[in-house]
Amino acid sequence: MTASRVAAWAALLLLAQGPQNPVLDAGTFVISRGGVVVGREEFTVRRGRSSAPDGFTITTTARYSVPRPNTLAPVVELGPDSLPVQVQFDVSGDNQARVYARLGQRRTTLRVVRPSGESAREFPSDGRTLVVDDSVFALYAIRPAPGTLQLLAPRSGQRTPAELVSLGTEQTTLQGVGRQLEHWVLRGGDERHLWYDEAGRLMRVEIPSLSLSAERESAPR
Repeated sequence: MTASRVAAWAALLLLAQGPQNPVLDAGTFVISRGGVVVGREEFTVRRGRSSAPDGFTITTTARYSVPRPNTLAPVVELGPDSLPVQVQFDVSGDNQARVYARLGQRRTTLRVVRPSGESAREFPSDGRTLVVDDSVFALYAIRPAPGTLQLLAPRSGQRTPAELVSLGTEQTTLQGVGRQLEHWVLRGGDERHLWYDEAGRLMRVEIPSLSLSAERESAPR
């Protein structure tokens, strides 16, 4: 893959953030580890992509202060089927990098640019894919249909088979207030618990194995 193609991807992803795409959801997550606040994440979900009016674009920035300052800022473009098409993932602080991913029907291409150099790899696409990260939570703001999925972690390039299942509506707490929310579980690797309100907006995420959770700071009603 040439540098010009990578630059073109970056330009297209930046265009996706433009005002021509209406905002569907936006908010802030408070991120805690073991009950202690360690960071915040601000996100926006827009209708449309850089190359088409259909689909969605998730733009989010997670800033951590513990154990040391670190910022993770992915932009994920989704097709009309709510599955990812391309990704730009910026990492500052430790392990500074910019990751590009392009997900096609036949193959997925992953390119990592670091101060020390660049690397690239390709692998066959394997069914439906969901972009995940163990420290970014708004990636689940657009929930795909339930069933089997392939999880792709762009920062590591790790792929993990998983299944998304619904546990129905359950009573839980959000910012200390009881709420009835739809409870979904992403089973595969580090199990993720996802809660959505009646409008389908992501309210809360938990990764129990990492003692991590994220809750909306101001929950829309």
